Amino acid sequence: MAIIHDAKDQFYSYAKEFLGAELEQLLDSDDKKDEFYSLCKKFSEIPLNAPKFKDPKTGRVEGCFQYKDMDSAKEATVEFVKKYNIHNLDAFMESIHRLHGHAVEWDDARVKSGFVQAESYNYNGGFFGTYYNFQCLPDDVWEDICKEIIEAINKK
Repeated sequence: MAIIHDAKDQFYSYAKEFLGAELEQLLDSDDKKDEFYSLCKKFSEIPLNAPKFKDPKTGRVEGCFQYKDMDSAKEATVEFVKKYNIHNLDAFMESIHRLHGHAVEWDDARVKSGFVQAESYNYNGGFFGTYYNFQCLPDDVWEDICKEIIEAINKK
């Protein structure tokens, strides 16, 4: 088993399990691995930078995703795909989707994942609530970003 020194090592260790053959061959050098890590980090910045607020009635936590973070991730993805001539775009995007939540530094103060209960929650019973992982993008936001990335790649 490899010794993990930092978040980047942990990311690479986790990535080995999920990368397809094309991406594994692509990431054959440290420079390429660092670029892929930075790309995934841009996607993790979207939910981490989103201001979060809690609806006091329902207890649901919502985030306001910022266009500048989404645009930065989209541009970096288009550049990466073109630079390395990636053909299997679906597999590539799926890899980013699975891995972007792991491209977060261990001591990042913006990570405040956990369970949230409604204001009327009775703490005498068991522990119930909704789990929020602020390191990962919600599926609906992810799907919108993917559509825009694919459109941008097909345009150029």
